[in-house]
Amino acid sequence: MHKVCVIMLLGCTVLLLACPTSGQGNLGAITGTVLDTSGAVVPDAALTITNVETNVKWTAKTSSAGYYRVAVPPGRYRLEAEKQGFKTEVAESVLVPVAQVVTVDLTLQVGNQSQRVEVTSQTPLLTPSTAEVSSAVSAQEFETLPIEVGDGGRQLQTFIFTSLPGTVGDTFSGSINGGQLFSHEILIDGVTIGRYDLSGGSLDEFSPGTDSIAEFKVQMSNYSAEYGETGGGIANFVYKSGTNQFHGTLFEYNKNPVFNAAGTVVNANPGTPKDNEKENNFGGTIGGPIRKDHTFFFFNYEGDRFRSFALAGFMTLPTPAMKNGDFGSWLGAQVGTDALGRSVFKNEIYDPTTTRNVTAGQVDPVTGLTANADTIIRDPFNSGGNLNVIPAAEFSNASSVLLPLIPDPQIAKNTNNTLRLSGCCPILSRNAYTAKIDHVLTSKQKLWGSFTWNHRDRYNRNNSRTFEPFPGQPINPVKRQIVGGPQVRIAHSWTISSRSVNEFSVGYNRFQNKNNITDNAKFTPQLGIPGVPDDCFPPLRFTGHNPVPPLFGVGCKNIDPSESYIYQDTFSYLRGKHGLKFGGEFRRYRYNTYEPGALSGDFTFTDRETSLPGFTTTTGHPFASFILGAVDKGNRAVYTTAPGYRAGLFAFFAQDDFKATPKLTLNLGLRWEIPLPQKEVLNRESGFDPTVPNPGADNIPGALVFLGSCQTCIHRNSFQDWYFKEFGPRIGLAYQFYKNLVFRGGYGISYGPPIENNFGSQNLFGFNSGVLLVKGTSPTGFPQDPVTYLSTLKSASLPAKAQVGVPAFTGTLPNRDPASANGQSLDFMPRNAAAQPYAQNWSAGFQYQLPREVLLQADYVGSKGTRLLNGYFGFWYNQVPSKYMALGDILADNLATDLADPVNGPILASFGITKLPYPDFDLNNYDNSVAAALQPFPQYSGLVNNYPTIGNSTYHSLQLMARKRTAHGSPTPIALYMPRAVRSSKIFITARQRRPLPASTTPRF
Repeated sequence: MHKVCVIMLLGCTVLLLACPTSGQGNLGAITGTVLDTSGAVVPDAALTITNVETNVKWTAKTSSAGYYRVAVPPGRYRLEAEKQGFKTEVAESVLVPVAQVVTVDLTLQVGNQSQRVEVTSQTPLLTPSTAEVSSAVSAQEFETLPIEVGDGGRQLQTFIFTSLPGTVGDTFSGSINGGQLFSHEILIDGVTIGRYDLSGGSLDEFSPGTDSIAEFKVQMSNYSAEYGETGGGIANFVYKSGTNQFHGTLFEYNKNPVFNAAGTVVNANPGTPKDNEKENNFGGTIGGPIRKDHTFFFFNYEGDRFRSFALAGFMTLPTPAMKNGDFGSWLGAQVGTDALGRSVFKNEIYDPTTTRNVTAGQVDPVTGLTANADTIIRDPFNSGGNLNVIPAAEFSNASSVLLPLIPDPQIAKNTNNTLRLSGCCPILSRNAYTAKIDHVLTSKQKLWGSFTWNHRDRYNRNNSRTFEPFPGQPINPVKRQIVGGPQVRIAHSWTISSRSVNEFSVGYNRFQNKNNITDNAKFTPQLGIPGVPDDCFPPLRFTGHNPVPPLFGVGCKNIDPSESYIYQDTFSYLRGKHGLKFGGEFRRYRYNTYEPGALSGDFTFTDRETSLPGFTTTTGHPFASFILGAVDKGNRAVYTTAPGYRAGLFAFFAQDDFKATPKLTLNLGLRWEIPLPQKEVLNRESGFDPTVPNPGADNIPGALVFLGSCQTCIHRNSFQDWYFKEFGPRIGLAYQFYKNLVFRGGYGISYGPPIENNFGSQNLFGFNSGVLLVKGTSPTGFPQDPVTYLSTLKSASLPAKAQVGVPAFTGTLPNRDPASANGQSLDFMPRNAAAQPYAQNWSAGFQYQLPREVLLQADYVGSKGTRLLNGYFGFWYNQVPSKYMALGDILADNLATDLADPVNGPILASFGITKLPYPDFDLNNYDNSVAAALQPFPQYSGLVNNYPTIGNSTYHSLQLMARKRTAHGSPTPIALYMPRAVRSSKIFITARQRRPLPASTTPRF
């Protein structure tokens, strides 16, 4: 707390020391120099900038150097310059795109101030006042260029990753200028969307309506110090606002097979149905004045309804006969004989309740047959003289509840008898609402705010295992996912004087992510599985040599809301040739996760439980094992801790846009970011400390540790140390050689945000647990027997020692024993994890304006990523050093045995291996092999670094772009992109893994 107070005090001091314009976030700026006809500068010229659609005004004065710079929201403006003894100069139709600096130089003529000299000004194609490499998409372009409908609507980032140079990937997993996937920043109305789980790809499921967006800009390199928390670029979106005129739109995009041609396949195969995918994307906007020239409103709604039940081949469902216990149609040719001389047939099913030992030469008391070998046998199922039929008395009471719910196959055969469904999401419904209010408080103060609510509801499926009818729960493994939530932005602008402006803004984001939403739990009490609570439905898994559906049911729901609070302030001041900006930002992340796992159990059925020992690859059937309730393996989660993670950062910046000469502008800035160490709200986190003695391994270093103040705790509230070295310099220059030629170049460093870059819970060992049902540990004493039965049988008896249901959990939670993780894999947060990945960006290039309003732009853009997240190596923290790979097969040997071996002992000694890692290793370690002993921490089977910032990347590209101003005044881009990327990093975590971004040298148009 003391450090936080010191940081806040330091930040306030930095802001107060700033001497009293470009705003922050989405604001653009109009800048330039006011001269007289002799070329001398005109100081203290009064400037009035008027939005032509709302009549809202901004006022300023030129500095002593005749320089001005005024921050304004995106829009079309009229610029007026007045000075006693000069005619009033008026520049009409100045278009300011989002976050873009527009240069308009004015020349005042001697005369009466009441006289007006009007010029029609178009937004300059050249940008001689900034070194920023960016691509802006105007309101006209955004409205007219096609954006495909998909995944619940028209995705806002589609145009970025399909058209703009420097981009690779797609709207969910894209990269900007060589950055890692998901690493770019997304701003809406100047405020980040601020998700804690992931960054740049997170807009797909959290998107406002497309028609609520006026325009956007992708800032790729050399951006101002006011921007940060990005490992690539910045996607900067701005909402539409109301004007003095009422405007409204309605739209409907409809896709329906009724409107489609039949196609070649359908024409060639009469009766084949056409594609059945249907989608309606619809909505509208309305905006206008509440009080003319003062208060304006805008509202947008977008909805999407998607249905697709395309087919993707065949899968296998159990036949009606199988559901009645009759597997006679599966019986194949003889594959051998058992120890009692009985014939064994392919796919023959055996009764696990009859498992017993027989001795060679002795009579089996059950059958009266003499055994010819010492082995384990079972009796085949036989009902009414029919082989391969399970008697009704041996049906499990639990399985009998579910059998009627399994649909019959569509084709009367044993395998590939049902069409499976294709794709991810057959049913999707989305609603997005956006409202914005702009209000002029006084001539010097303006206030605006926006609110967006997004709700996205869909059914997810796996294309290899779902079937009709849909959703068909609880049998069909279909889950419902509901995501979305509110986004709030409020901003206040205060023109303190003719040369100073302050803007304060706050933002709030909440992204709710609910998965596995079903009502399947209503079936669980009917199953009557002992030891299983009724919280949810237990997933039932199938595997074996005969085809079956791999999964019935989807388990328990997950709820993972992510919240962020953002506070920003920017103070701008014009002094001589300097446009100064000072500002700060505070972000607070909250991430509460409820991912309980298999509260009501998770059970796997294989053919092993109904096979004949010794013939497990040719006999038995997983579905027969299910009918008996004979479980091969399983588990039940014990979930007592739903963690709440907290993180955040402070950021401070200073920026000087210095008009050094009429041709040279320098963009100089420094940003300082201070990540807050990640915490759990009640210190419910565990981790790994390589220096703490492990009492379960003769006190060798490396043990489980806990936050907090308990006896075995480390007396800290975070595993991360404070990190104060995230300084990001920004240096850029723009030099205008001629009226139509500009050189621009620069260098900068930016840091990633301190977020999880993952989904779900971390660092919780010891707080939650479970009951394991381990394959081969049946209490009957026969490893081939079921580890447990779901329930009793209809009327038949189970073996006396057979286990039914799930045993009670007998442990204690939380378990803060430092040795309790021994022999297991342990995840942890390293102490240096607050130091975020960072990217160095640089560029150099030219802009050249041709006649007929054509701009050519060529830029070399490069970047180097350092401390990048690399999940692949994070998993191998406890890997055996590669130098020991030369030991070959010796690695699998028992270490104690080999140390005493006259042949292998000297070989081990040549590698420096002369003793056990600790005295009790051979008897106490999870594995007593040579390989286990050579792990850095042999007491653990694995160690997972949850924040492995050990990757790096380099990126070089040539980016060529041509822009032609069209008749409506907006430049349209054509781009050529030639990148080269080299990485030693993996990109994104899915189950703490990252996907690599492939390098490319292919030109992109």
